Amino acid sequence: MKRYFLLLIFGFGACINPQRPAPDKNCHSDTECPLGWYCDPETRVCMEGADVLQQNLKDATIIDAAADVVEVASGCLEGKQCNDYDPCTYNDKCTKGECKGTAYSCTSDKSCVISQCLGNGDCRYTVKNGYCLIGGQCVQKGSPDPDNQCKACVPEVTRYAFSNDDSLSCDDNNESTTNDHCNAGTCVGTEEAE
Repeated sequence: MKRYFLLLIFGFGACINPQRPAPDKNCHSDTECPLGWYCDPETRVCMEGADVLQQNLKDATIIDAAADVVEVASGCLEGKQCNDYDPCTYNDKCTKGECKGTAYSCTSDKSCVISQCLGNGDCRYTVKNGYCLIGGQCVQKGSPDPDNQCKACVPEVTRYAFSNDDSLSCDDNNESTTNDHCNAGTCVGTEEAE
C-alpha cells in the first residue's frame, strides 16, 4: 500500500512540468509558466492569470464586446473623431486605439512669412514683425518705396503695401522751391519769394 501510495505521488509530480519556472521566476513565454499563469512580457516573470487583465489595462485598451467598440483611456473611440493635438493633421480619427489624422503641411518660400497649420486642412500665413510683404517680396520696416520717395514699409499701417511716411526726406526736383518735405505721400516744397 505504501508503495502504491508513493507511486501515486510520483505520478502526480510528473504531471507538473518540471521544466516550467515556479511562480515569480524568469520566463520567456506563457508555456513556461504553471497552468493559469502567464509570462509578463516586460518583467519576464510568471504571474498569476488573474493579473493579466489588470496588467493589460494599465495603459488601457478596454474592449466593450457588446458595443464592439474599443475605448482607450484617452477617450479615443474606434472609428470616431478625436483630437491628436497635432495642428498639421486633419480629419483625426481613432484607429486601433490610437488617434491619428491625415498629415498636411503649410510652407512658404518667403523668409518673412510665418506658416501655421490650423488643424482643419487650412493654413494661416503671417508676416513677421518688422517686415512688409509687398508684391510678393519681403521688405524690411522703414525701406522706402523705389517709386515714391515719400512712402515706405510701415507695418503698423499695413504689411502689404507701402504707406505714406511724412518723416522721410525728399526732393521735388524743382529748383524754385525750398524746404522740400513729404506730405501725405507727396514731396512738396515752398516757392521762393521773388
